[in-house]
Amino acid sequence: MPIPKSAVDVISPAFEHTKRQLFQPFRLGNWTRLAVIAVLTGEFLGAGWNGPSNINIPGGSSEPEQKFRLLTEKGPTPDQIVAALTKYLPWILVGVVALACLAIVWMYVESVFRFVLFDAVLRSKYGIRAGWRRWRQAGSWFVLWQFGLSTVELAIIGLIAGLPALLLWRAGTFDRPADHFGTLFGVAALAFAGVMLVAVAGGLVQSLAKDLVVPVMAMENVRVLEGWRRLWRMMRPEKSAYVIYVLMKIVLGLGSAILFGMAGAVVFIALLIPVGLVGGALIVLGKAWGLAWNEYTIGAAVVLGAIGLLAIFYVMGMVYAPGMVFFQAYALHFLGARYPVLGAELPRGPGPVAGPIESSISS
Repeated sequence: MPIPKSAVDVISPAFEHTKRQLFQPFRLGNWTRLAVIAVLTGEFLGAGWNGPSNINIPGGSSEPEQKFRLLTEKGPTPDQIVAALTKYLPWILVGVVALACLAIVWMYVESVFRFVLFDAVLRSKYGIRAGWRRWRQAGSWFVLWQFGLSTVELAIIGLIAGLPALLLWRAGTFDRPADHFGTLFGVAALAFAGVMLVAVAGGLVQSLAKDLVVPVMAMENVRVLEGWRRLWRMMRPEKSAYVIYVLMKIVLGLGSAILFGMAGAVVFIALLIPVGLVGGALIVLGKAWGLAWNEYTIGAAVVLGAIGLLAIFYVMGMVYAPGMVFFQAYALHFLGARYPVLGAELPRGPGPVAGPIESSISS
């Protein structure tokens, strides 16, 4: 049967691909490995879990200028802020370096497992360690590209937000900010719009790279820029099809956020309650044993809290596994209609998904 070409037409094959891979037959071991992949790629966050959407600033009036005056007049003075930062500067530097190292490691792991996810959905290869060994070179190429893209984004955002702030500071606007509310508000609004535009553009580039460039890299063992060049050659004859693909991804993503966001919120709260009870019990027992808060007990609390949080993320990854498989299958079926090397490996109809099913996590 012919492969559907439009972004709308490939929705049905992607659903069928997901159904066959996860439920025909159902294998719990495969779901557990998909949960690991979901956590390591950050895909479990696609369940739509978000924090508070707005924060109300208390004040005596609803007028924004008066609220601005309250913030500028009652907040800590610059000298107090500098003194506090100086006092804790060594710990702040340690924390910044640790977070930077953790972010780099996470980006590398996420890049490698982006290819593992591709292999799992296309060929039903779920081996975690085998996937790491197979794709770490491609992941190294991809993480360097991601790092470069992030650096460019941060530089542009810093220019958009930092240059106006520097000019306003040199003009003395920050000496009496409440007297220049209109100017500051207008500049901040323009800077925010520019930052959001850069963020959206960067997110679009990242999405296309993960959805469409990664399969090209994996199928032909090429680096990122060569993958982009080959993808661009496919995009040029039908740019509108790729625009519709992006729009459909947004629409499907909103639906996924509602469906899996509700399920993820229920799971998160349900798991947070016992984790909180265990944490509270440990605190009570610690006090009963005469333990006090120090660098050792705080470190132990952080480690235990991280373990509990990872366990929650893992369960949420299992919940979101169908969504993760569907969106990967959706990208593969859309690209496969234009990329014969990939299309030849995609399932065409009823029957199991192509590729051997690996049952060992270490295979």
